[in-house]
Amino acid sequence: MTVTNEAFCNNLFYYWIFLGCIRRDGGWIPLRQIYRHSGKVTKHPQLRKNIPLTSSFLYTIRSNTGSSYSERTSTGSVSHYTVDMFLILLLSIFTIPLVLGCATHADYALVRRDTEPGNGTTDWTYEASYNWGAINPSYSLCQTGTQQSPIALSLNLGLSQYHHPSFLNYKETVEGSFFNWGYGPAFTVSCRGGNSTCGPTLAYDNETVYLKGWHIHTPADHNVADDRSKGELHLVHVDAHGHEKAVVAIRLDPGASSNSFFSQLPPMIPFNDKSQVPGVKVTMSHILESVSYLSEFWTYKGSLTSPPCREGIRWFMARTIAYVSVDQMRAILGASKFAARAEQEVWLHQINSA
Repeated sequence: MTVTNEAFCNNLFYYWIFLGCIRRDGGWIPLRQIYRHSGKVTKHPQLRKNIPLTSSFLYTIRSNTGSSYSERTSTGSVSHYTVDMFLILLLSIFTIPLVLGCATHADYALVRRDTEPGNGTTDWTYEASYNWGAINPSYSLCQTGTQQSPIALSLNLGLSQYHHPSFLNYKETVEGSFFNWGYGPAFTVSCRGGNSTCGPTLAYDNETVYLKGWHIHTPADHNVADDRSKGELHLVHVDAHGHEKAVVAIRLDPGASSNSFFSQLPPMIPFNDKSQVPGVKVTMSHILESVSYLSEFWTYKGSLTSPPCREGIRWFMARTIAYVSVDQMRAILGASKFAARAEQEVWLHQINSA
């Protein structure tokens, strides 16, 4: 059984520090000054003389002057200081298994993290994305899916001639909450009454979907021509029922000047800060202008890049990289944690196909 209560494990740590000291005359003696002798005569390191063995649990305690010593046997008493070593040994027997059972880095796949305000916590991490299917039966598609994201892209695949996206009312200002989703900066559109259609609209083929919000992954989820950008912005779109249907992905890298999209945002919120800034007004067209409104792009049928890895998501990946200033990039990275899922094998993704 693994003990995952961090506070309990920390208390055990302090308990072992306590075992390292023995009370004597209002002071404390470090445990390193106590020497155990079991089964043979041992030379005292301080007195340079042989100490006769009187029991299987004989302890010698160095005195203040270092020129004398006292002994305790199973029936005797201790002059100068009293040490109940039996109690220490007994408590150690019961606590060693608990200390060894405390959570280690290998257990962090089960650490719970906030994803967005009001949505509770999750039992997965990106550091263990290769094993999501084993964490929870609900995540089985992460292991068995045929259109899992992200995948590697390149110009060798060509660029899409189909599924051209049209961005409607993206130039209008949209209001929402700015926060950190536990891995990096994020924004959710504020719609009244649970309405999912109040955000900017994306149209492609015969589909009309609505911007739910955006979030940033660092490093980029998608590898393009064997190059991985420092970040990737995902514009998540849902249908009228609130189900994720399409994601517009834009790579982020440092450049020579500031990006107007990020200049309009409040200061970045750290990844370990659960607060949010409501009523933030954002003009989404600024980021689309950075990539020429996806005039060139790749598209494929994929999935969510986090559990439950649901498929049926139309991905649009801009060929152009959105550049931000060095300071903006550092602010994004400083508020982010590793959030890139392991690259998935291309299977039934229908890249750029009609």
